[in-house]
Amino acid sequence: PLTGDQSFIGIGVRQGAELAIEDANIKGPVFGVSKVKLQAEDDQHNPTQAVLAANKLIANPDVLAVVGHFNSSCTKASSAIYHEARMTQATPASTNPEISKQGFDTFFRMCATDDVQAPAAAAFVKNDLGVSQIAIIDDQTTYGRGLANEFEKKFKEMGGAIIGHDGITQGDKDFMSLLTKVKSKKPDTIFFGGIYPEMALLLKQAKKVGLKATWIGG
Repeated sequence: PLTGDQSFIGIGVRQGAELAIEDANIKGPVFGVSKVKLQAEDDQHNPTQAVLAANKLIANPDVLAVVGHFNSSCTKASSAIYHEARMTQATPASTNPEISKQGFDTFFRMCATDDVQAPAAAAFVKNDLGVSQIAIIDDQTTYGRGLANEFEKKFKEMGGAIIGHDGITQGDKDFMSLLTKVKSKKPDTIFFGGIYPEMALLLKQAKKVGLKATWIGG
């Protein structure tokens, strides 16, 4: 996502790729090519746009491989397109475990999956923080819901209690009524599955409704 509310991360990924390409071109041929360059596409953290970007990339005979996408929903939507075109895809950040379960030999990732990071978070909350009950909120995306569900599963296995699991819609701005509802359950800790734009608003609005809790995320 090079534009929109998650562009901060997308631009960072692009800049990291640019640095890597600079280094590679200094060291010598890449894939037998004397000099490579980056073609950046904006998926706007939207699966439909991700498919359009994927089709554009596979149609270009000069494209050797793809670094992306950032969001799990975008990676899942585009991975079949790259696989069918036999184009290598390496995501730096998409963590949903279902993506690799598709069995595509063209797909790689440089990060832990949700069924690794979420249980680690649950163990930290239960063992290190000593929390026995927790509320969960997620943004209902492939990433956010998957992460939250894996956290809930592990936390329950460890004997913890879930006092509520609510969903929000990515892009919404007003969470006051939800947070008032969560406050009534008196949670000490809240786990959030989602991205920073909604997290920031949740934190700000939690203060407004007097919800005093420790927040933790992926």
